[in-house]
Amino acid sequence: PSQATYAVWSDGAWQAAEDARLQEPLDQPCEIGVDVARFGDDFTEMHVRRGPVSLHHEAANGLSTSETAGRVRLLADEYGRRCGIEGRQVVAKIDDDGVGGGVVDQADGYTFVGVSASASAIEAEKYPNRRSELWFSVAERADDGTLDLSRLPAETLRELRRQAMGPRWSLDSRGRRVVEDKRLTKKRIKRSPDGMDGLNLAYAPVVVSTGESAVVAPAREDERAWGW
Repeated sequence: PSQATYAVWSDGAWQAAEDARLQEPLDQPCEIGVDVARFGDDFTEMHVRRGPVSLHHEAANGLSTSETAGRVRLLADEYGRRCGIEGRQVVAKIDDDGVGGGVVDQADGYTFVGVSASASAIEAEKYPNRRSELWFSVAERADDGTLDLSRLPAETLRELRRQAMGPRWSLDSRGRRVVEDKRLTKKRIKRSPDGMDGLNLAYAPVVVSTGESAVVAPAREDERAWGW
């Protein structure tokens, strides 16, 4: 691997996301990203978006897997009504590495989709794992003007920005961009970037089962092509 390291996010990209005033797309569904806390001082964080527009972010410490699952179901119901669909149809993308798998197992008829950060990237020629791909795809949305964080509270934005600026990346032996381990970022900023991981999951393309088949959404494809 290269010894050179770089920040994933730039100040300009973050400011563009904060300043964006995009129209909420009424023809697209709401989606939820959930990063489940693994340790005592980490936070379970949930992020809701509709198309390129972030609508809601929340964090909680000390939740059990059943409490987390229950809260996700309530968010799905709330934002399902906003989007004109049943809460059970709202896709909640949950980090299922570690204790997150216990949340996915408690879907109770809702659409909980497990996403493994260590799994192979969709664009495997560019990234060694899904986590690296998600970090870069969201940062690139901001660069492209297709990420709107302007509706989030100022205090939430300050914390998310601090987390966004934390991770560094380098090149692996195949020339792919790899984001550093979460523990290194936590050591640098004195907090795990759980909020940004939740945001990244909200914007993650996933495999969604449809009867006997499954659909894989490409990393940057417009959500309207998903068949909703």
